[in-house]
Amino acid sequence: MRRLAIPLIIITTIITLLNWFIYSMATLSYSTPPMWLGVTIAVGAVFMPGSLMLSMTSLRERLRYVILAGYIWMGVFFIAFFFAFIQMMISLLPLEIHSSWMLWATLVISIWSLRINILGPQIVNHKLKGPDFLRGLRVLQISDLHVGMPNLRQTWLQTVVDRIKTAAPDLVMITGDLVDAPFDETSPLLDPLSQITAPKFYVTGNHEYIRGGDWEARLHNLGFHVLHNSHEVIERNSEKLLIAGVPDQRVNGFRTNLESNPDKALKTSENVGYKILLAHEPSSVFDLTVEKCDLLLSGHTHGGQIFPFGIFVRMQQPVVSGFKKINGINVFAHQGTGFWGPPMRWFTRCEIVVFEFI
Repeated sequence: MRRLAIPLIIITTIITLLNWFIYSMATLSYSTPPMWLGVTIAVGAVFMPGSLMLSMTSLRERLRYVILAGYIWMGVFFIAFFFAFIQMMISLLPLEIHSSWMLWATLVISIWSLRINILGPQIVNHKLKGPDFLRGLRVLQISDLHVGMPNLRQTWLQTVVDRIKTAAPDLVMITGDLVDAPFDETSPLLDPLSQITAPKFYVTGNHEYIRGGDWEARLHNLGFHVLHNSHEVIERNSEKLLIAGVPDQRVNGFRTNLESNPDKALKTSENVGYKILLAHEPSSVFDLTVEKCDLLLSGHTHGGQIFPFGIFVRMQQPVVSGFKKINGINVFAHQGTGFWGPPMRWFTRCEIVVFEFI
């Protein structure tokens, strides 16, 4: 914890200044700002980084709901900051609009964005053109489940698995960030994944390495093909489909003996009719220098999760959500089956994606 002290102080200072900006914009039209608002924002300025710090301690399980409340406040803060920026723009115009609108807007959108906790991940269907031998094949992708977050536990994962079974896929892919808590605490929560009977494939994301633990062995025990710069070949209608996978691009920063090498993963002497690459980040498409694939399935971006963060994600990744053709490769970015931090989404969704070849 000591090595995190300076970054935490910096983050807390920045959060305090941003909270002050929100307070200033929200009270712009008040001659006497309401005391309750100042107290609420002041408490939130401490509560948000405090809950993040608690989530990294041994108290995280006992204080799970306190941490969850902190994450919710984080989401409210993001939404309030967006409306505060809009209020700042309004204040520069010759308009008479009372600044209290942003408090109501923040409240309404925050409540709306929490609806995902009731709806759960939605099944989203896409049709894909491919070679004749793949016609009718149903490939299901889940990504960024973040199991171990305060309200993404075994019951929630069982709901995801039940919806996967309802979708009746031929193949199931997990493209990283499956977990978000210490190994010993989270590993037992993954048991429902053993109920998936279709051939299933897994690659790691950055959060598996942040949290530590032998997730590869755990997923192997659950019946998954763990793809680390490797591939599996599946025969279908007398032709071959290659499914390759790489660990997260930043894996070398956590395990010096491991790298993310999609060229190595895709290389084969077999005559295959279609190649799918699983990679946690869409930007892995730029790591391909020799080999090519037909489809790259990725996650990581969460679609931005809470508007307008997709704008900032776009600065780091070539695609935030959906399909984009890059260097002749069809790249798909999954919006995430779960979420990180705030259990909230605005202009994005939690999804279970099914691709059907036509």
